Amino acid sequence: MAADEIHRLIIDTEGRDEEALKLGIDWLRAEALAEPPGVIAVPALRTITSLLPVITPGEAEDLGYRKEVVSNGARLLLMTKLVQPDSQRIGPVLAIWVGDVMLDRIEELGPSAICVVPWQRDQIQHWRDAWSPADL
Repeated sequence: MAADEIHRLIIDTEGRDEEALKLGIDWLRAEALAEPPGVIAVPALRTITSLLPVITPGEAEDLGYRKEVVSNGARLLLMTKLVQPDSQRIGPVLAIWVGDVMLDRIEELGPSAICVVPWQRDQIQHWRDAWSPADL
């Protein structure tokens, strides 16, 4: 997808905010049903356990071992700094606690949409300045 066609959103928070994570996961599930597969992008594999309780332990296990899960009917793939999603085409991406460098990698994949849940706002400042994402 062309860069100017990607829908970009942000959940304007910092740190471990369970409400923001739930909002992001709910958004991803809904979007991925319409345009699969969805992608959960996190900095590292170990980050998956931090997503409990907004994903189930079984979903966390599937993401950790299989790098994909079906969640509420939506196919979701995993992306980390070291793991690329195993798909030629991807739909929406929920980027949780990633920085500008990983967001640049996500942008290169040409997803249909990107929603970011930042750990620290200053870690995504370049991306925010470049794309002016809307608030979710």
